[in-house]
Amino acid sequence: QVDVRRGGVRSRVKRMIFSHCTRCVVCVSGALQSDLQAALHLPPSRMRVIANGVNRGARPTSSERAALPTRTARHVLAIGNIRRPKDYPTLLTAFALLRKRISDIHLDIAGQPDTEGLFESLQQQAHSLGIEPHVTFHGFLTDPGPLLTTADCFVLSSSKEGFSLA
Repeated sequence: QVDVRRGGVRSRVKRMIFSHCTRCVVCVSGALQSDLQAALHLPPSRMRVIANGVNRGARPTSSERAALPTRTARHVLAIGNIRRPKDYPTLLTAFALLRKRISDIHLDIAGQPDTEGLFESLQQQAHSLGIEPHVTFHGFLTDPGPLLTTADCFVLSSSKEGFSLA
C-alpha cells in the first residue's frame, strides 16, 4: 500500500501525483482500491483492480522441466526481491528447524539480490545454520513460473507487506 495518509510533504506530493499526474490507478485488491479511493478522493472511473493471477493448472513444458535442477526432495519456494521487509533471515531459521524434521527438503529463493549486503548475509546465515547445500538462491528470474509449478509449497515470509506481487 502506498501510504498517503501520514501527512507531511511526502504524503502531499504522493496525493498530488495520484490526483493530477495519472489517468488510472491500478490496485492489486479491492480493499486497497477502497482505501486509496477514500484517501485520494478519486472517482471510481479512475481506479481499477487487477488482482495477481495464479494459473493453478499450469505445468512446466518439457524444456522448462529439463532446465530445472533434478528434484529428489520436496521443494519450498519463496519469490521476492532480497530486501529487509521480505524477512528472509526468519525464513532461513525456520527452514533450518524444518530440516531437522524433514531431511529430504530443499528451499528455492527467487529474487533480485539487494545492494546493501543482505544477500551476502543470507548466504552466510545459510552456511552457519548448516543448510547451505539445501538452499538455492536463483537471483532474478524473468519467469519464475516453472519453479512455481514444481514447488510443493510456497512461502512468503514478509514482515511488512500488504498484498505481495509474488
